[in-house]
Amino acid sequence: MCLAAPARVISVNEQTAVVDYDGVQATARLETLDEPVVPGDYVLVHAGFAIQRMAPEDAEATLRLFEELAASVARDPGRHSGAQLVTSHPFRFSDPRRARQLADAIRLLAPRDPVKLVHVCGTHEIAITRHGLRRLLPETVRVLEGPGCPVCVTPAADIETAIRIAERGAIVCSFGDMLRVPGYGRSLDSARGAGCDVRTVLSADEALRVARQTDREVVFFAVGFETTAPMTAAVALEAVPPNFSILLSHKAIPPPWPRCSTSPERASPGSSRPATSRRSSALRDTKRPLHLGGFQS
Repeated sequence: MCLAAPARVISVNEQTAVVDYDGVQATARLETLDEPVVPGDYVLVHAGFAIQRMAPEDAEATLRLFEELAASVARDPGRHSGAQLVTSHPFRFSDPRRARQLADAIRLLAPRDPVKLVHVCGTHEIAITRHGLRRLLPETVRVLEGPGCPVCVTPAADIETAIRIAERGAIVCSFGDMLRVPGYGRSLDSARGAGCDVRTVLSADEALRVARQTDREVVFFAVGFETTAPMTAAVALEAVPPNFSILLSHKAIPPPWPRCSTSPERASPGSSRPATSRRSSALRDTKRPLHLGGFQS
């Protein structure tokens, strides 16, 4: 769900485009773009929506990384981690020499006053802990775990609600990484194994297409931060069929940040947050330096 990938625009029909992912074609909606696109352009697609027009050189560089990753997996399927990928960029993953150079640079640049960096993603925390990256940092730099990704912080009650809806005979659609998250001792994946009709979709728009092809009730279990919520809203604003509904479990990053910025444990002179948070007064009121990033940060 948290992945965005570059795609080349093949054709445009009003607010929908046919895009190509290295030979695989799909549709992408364009309502979330702030500029028009034409065939031949590259766009960054997330959850079925084009969220950014990309410079061709940036898109092609990203696609080359994907090709190198695929080649790495083909050479050694047993070591399929992206961390084993050797890239053509100035750094290489799993490169001890380069890691030491970066650690030394951080030590030289680190201020004397303590700095705390708070991240959001649970997968980032796993990588940081597994590889002992905190040991490479100077004593004045601390990396702290933040609120967690929208999947791993989904309330068990919401997951249980989705399962019960599926048990009543509805088709429940959600993102693939949501299916194995446990609720009260069970998950949507285990419900599917027990005979419920639980389907993996790439977007709310795909769930809507499922509803238009059946008379059965279809429920889209919507999760995600501010980057995904607009896609759900765009679908909800359409003339949806009566058999389609949305179970909302979206999360917002701005509300917890004022508490993080004043907490003695997590207070920091600055922070890094999603670019979609740029209009939040809750963030502006902290009066702290703010870095806004997105999928390419």
